[in-house]
Amino acid sequence: MKLIMAFLFIIFTLTFQANAQVSCLDSTGCTVVVANKTSTFTLIAPSCGVTVTYDVLDCGGVKSINIKSYTVDGSCTEMTEFSIYHYSLSALNEYISLALIEIEAGTIPTCPSTTSIIKVYTASCGIWVGCEYEVDPASRVCDMGYLAPYPDYGSSPTKVKVYKWQSCGEVCCENTYSLCRKTSAITSATITTMTKISSLPAGECSLQSNYATTCQKGCM
Repeated sequence: MKLIMAFLFIIFTLTFQANAQVSCLDSTGCTVVVANKTSTFTLIAPSCGVTVTYDVLDCGGVKSINIKSYTVDGSCTEMTEFSIYHYSLSALNEYISLALIEIEAGTIPTCPSTTSIIKVYTASCGIWVGCEYEVDPASRVCDMGYLAPYPDYGSSPTKVKVYKWQSCGEVCCENTYSLCRKTSAITSATITTMTKISSLPAGECSLQSNYATTCQKGCM
């Protein structure tokens, strides 16, 4: 019986190419309402202060924000960060985004009425690519004394494919949030309820044209 074996060789070190510059205004169709606006606020009193520079956008009639940069003042470094392949998670980035969304949402209605706001941002893209080649048992060269059976992949030349993960540039993403205010049954304080309705890519990855198959997008 012919033995058929398949191999998947995964390289965890990413191979990066120079990313094409992504303009989210081009892919989302949003327009800038206020450019380079700055807000300063405290995330965790009293030790974690943040100054954020961002654009306020109009995306099809929905108010949107695009964070361009931020600086921290104090101890904000203990928040979790995690990256794997094209996904990148940062508790600090998420915390800043949610705080800024609440600031920019303006008048937030009482639940169950809601208002929406969009966060526009860029995420990484990636793709598995492979090389295929043949292993021919006839080319076998063994050390003296090697006892059969031999580690052949069948009795005839067998194709083996080796995969690795590569960058596919960046993509613009839009996260839509729904906000409303309600009174806490425990403390009687007014609290803001925020729900992420969707997380969608806007357009294709910037290096998609380099590949025949669809790149994976890191929107989340």
